[in-house]
Amino acid sequence: MKLSNTIYKFSSVSFAEYQLMNFKDIAETKFILNTKKLKKLLKEVSHKYDILEIGNKRVLNLTNEYFDTEDYKLYMAYHNGKGNRYLIKNSESEEEKKKYLEIKFHSNKGTVSKKKKKIKAGNISNKKTQVFIKENSPYSAEKLKLSLKNKYSRIVLIHKQNKEKVTIDLDLTCSNDKGKLKLPHLAIIEVKQKKFSLHSDFIVSLRNKNIQKTSLSKYCIGLALLNKDVKKNKFKSKLLAINKINDSEFNSQHNISA
Repeated sequence: MKLSNTIYKFSSVSFAEYQLMNFKDIAETKFILNTKKLKKLLKEVSHKYDILEIGNKRVLNLTNEYFDTEDYKLYMAYHNGKGNRYLIKNSESEEEKKKYLEIKFHSNKGTVSKKKKKIKAGNISNKKTQVFIKENSPYSAEKLKLSLKNKYSRIVLIHKQNKEKVTIDLDLTCSNDKGKLKLPHLAIIEVKQKKFSLHSDFIVSLRNKNIQKTSLSKYCIGLALLNKDVKKNKFKSKLLAINKINDSEFNSQHNISA
């Protein structure tokens, strides 16, 4: 999706400036929408937010590798609405040229915290990594396997006055040993605040367009659509919304029934 004219309406912040900002222990609110609505939305908020720029690039390229148990305990914690739940992934940014092992924890109080460890290899088999996982999650690295890989583009916005960050993920591609799928018309938006507020300028613009919040992660989207052997009945309405956003070719190839 070409957003060049729109994203250059924003003033920018450098990566060095961005690193000084503290977005730990935050409340995340997610939305999904068709990318056709994105340009108008960005124009509306361009005077309220700055955009992250790394190496003269404002649309960043990311890759995630997610790990789960053989019976998908991490995925099922999301599916069953468990209050305290984890995501464990390798995260790589093409622009930063760094790779991290990240453990993301969603608490039953609605906050999200992250623990990161810089890594070299793309696996979780070395001893230091195993210790890191054991210390920061209830899972053992030996019982985790690579369950999904995704690639996507990201725009990062930072509110000029409030403690708020917005990430917009586009052109999501998911793959694992079951297959590969592309979601070219889907935009996934996360509004990250110290404390949730409906008065966020971005949330106000979304709600004015009748775009309601959701709670489905990129990991759950990919795994549910690619794996026929995982439960997905509690995600059915959200997967139908994603299906509706994408074209008829996608609809005909992927059955999202529970």
